[in-house]
Amino acid sequence: MATWQYDFHLLPSEGVVRRYRTIPVVISQSDFDQEQWWDGSPPPNEFESEISQLLPPLPSWSSDLKQWGFDDGNRIDICRNKGMFSSIYVRVDVRDVSLVFIATLMDMARRNGCLLRTQEGRVIPPSFAIVLSAIRGSKAFRFVQDPQAFLDALARANESDKT
Repeated sequence: MATWQYDFHLLPSEGVVRRYRTIPVVISQSDFDQEQWWDGSPPPNEFESEISQLLPPLPSWSSDLKQWGFDDGNRIDICRNKGMFSSIYVRVDVRDVSLVFIATLMDMARRNGCLLRTQEGRVIPPSFAIVLSAIRGSKAFRFVQDPQAFLDALARANESDKT
């Protein structure tokens, strides 16, 4: 992950509700890692063909991983296990936020019953405004706005952790 990328996973709301009986505010990293979110949930309809219209295909190192976009830019990864969806991972290039990319992706996620899980574990609906707000509050956005101030703050935080 590049410092200027904002990352999140798309999860089937059906799988989240199956696990928690409701939609939680946060999914911990351990819960996220242990759960097979897409098991028992239908794969998003036409998702891969729609992604192909949004981003160019990217060569993959595995037949179970399909990628679109750019390593250092907007990117979507779909992992499969035994032919079934196992994860959908999205990276947004915060250096030049593509409103078309976000709007199209949120529309696709909404139509396919997906929720977003941010890097911090927050669960948010596929809303253009909410995702833009999350991006603007992210470390990636702070880095892009003022890289030196971000790195200085990081160094100060590291120093205070040592004391």
